[in-house]
Amino acid sequence: AFRYKFDNFISRMRSSYIELKPNDSDINLETITDIWLPSYIPEGYKLSYVDFDEKFNETLLYFENSNKNNFVMSYIPADNTYLHLDNEAESSGNILLNGEYNAYWSSNGLCTDICWLQSDNIFTIRGNFELEEISKIAESIEYV
Repeated sequence: AFRYKFDNFISRMRSSYIELKPNDSDINLETITDIWLPSYIPEGYKLSYVDFDEKFNETLLYFENSNKNNFVMSYIPADNTYLHLDNEAESSGNILLNGEYNAYWSSNGLCTDICWLQSDNIFTIRGNFELEEISKIAESIEYV
């Protein structure tokens, strides 16, 4: 799959075409439906685009701030899915999200990854945040 960023469109890659949805300069989180989204987004960040990889049935959400710093959230159905996680990170471990979801995390320098299973989907978030901030984003994920 390919990923494109169009200034005023949200793109989705389909097998035989690219779907473009007009965007009024910013993605309005109030109008997006049928998607998992965090209700908490760190100050200064906004959803910049959404990508759907039809081959892997994976949804990627890209968040960006005015300094072009970003973080990425992705999710994919858990059925027959294998993940390869960094077991040689500078630091790593397990934490409990929302008191019920066991999550694996790893950190290399400034980049922190977190991965967990929720509602038959495997979620990952990667960004230049401390574990506490990444966890706060992860705990706010909800289906809208």
